[in-house]
Amino acid sequence: MLICLQACSSSDSEELLPVDRNWDTSEYVESIISFDGGPSFYMPTRLKLVDEAFYVADRADMTVKSWTLDGQYRAVYGTGIGEGPGEIQSLVDFAVCDGEVWTLDQSSRKVSRFSSDGTFMSSFNAGFSAHKIACVGENLVFKGLGASPYLFHVYDKQGGNLTSYGDLEGDPVAASFVREGSFGSTYENGVAYAYWKASYVDLYQVDDTLRNRIETIDRFGFPQTQIRNSGGRQGMGMSSRDTLTMGIVYHDSERLGLHTLFVERHNEVNPEMTWLVDWYNLPEGRYTGSVRMPEMGSVKYHAGSYYGFRDTVIVRFSPAELQ
Repeated sequence: MLICLQACSSSDSEELLPVDRNWDTSEYVESIISFDGGPSFYMPTRLKLVDEAFYVADRADMTVKSWTLDGQYRAVYGTGIGEGPGEIQSLVDFAVCDGEVWTLDQSSRKVSRFSSDGTFMSSFNAGFSAHKIACVGENLVFKGLGASPYLFHVYDKQGGNLTSYGDLEGDPVAASFVREGSFGSTYENGVAYAYWKASYVDLYQVDDTLRNRIETIDRFGFPQTQIRNSGGRQGMGMSSRDTLTMGIVYHDSERLGLHTLFVERHNEVNPEMTWLVDWYNLPEGRYTGSVRMPEMGSVKYHAGSYYGFRDTVIVRFSPAELQ
């Protein structure tokens, strides 16, 4: 069920827009998805669209909840907050593999496996700090944190560590900063990794080979370190104008969509922010166009429409003819 909110043109705005974009000028309509049955979610952190279904990570009760695209309740994955079988202390990410849901607990480093109906099946300890998980081929790929020189760690579904890849080089502060990024995968074709504050997306094959490094339309490379000291700790400063890659909206063998935030800081209090989705053809990485977006989080694309969070609702943003 859809509740219509407003209609707008994706390029009709007085706000600051990044240059050199090929804007989609279609009329888009914003609406709210209404769910029929099932539990509510109160602190949604991640949204994924897999096999005609929504999957929502809810940090309020550390579960993943699922509905069909037309709002019919499906299942809950996770048995409660804690350390017991199926319980989760700190849900940071999840993956859906052939209908099964795999949850990643950052506090305990536990990876739990649930059947399509929400039944707990098994778990293993990853043995390191990770905050992203994806299914690639027959294996699980984790994006790591901490001191490891590699971005990605591959495990089989029994918990065996197979390999690591994605070597980070260069300035240690910059390497730490670009470690924050967006992780996407397709089951057959491997992993895409979009750096948060660098104008690159790395495409890896299932066999861990770097297939291509795409330079995004903003072309500002890896960030130059601007060292700031705060309480004895070093960090990287932010410039007056930034383009940040907030997430991978869509990824298959032919197309890549990136959720992009353009920020202009006239002062520290009220920066101007413009949200958009940039599209690229794969594997060559040719830029094809952009859609101006309303502000919403964890944006995903499916069948011509964009979906994302706004507070505790899921918003659909789609061309008027699809409503």
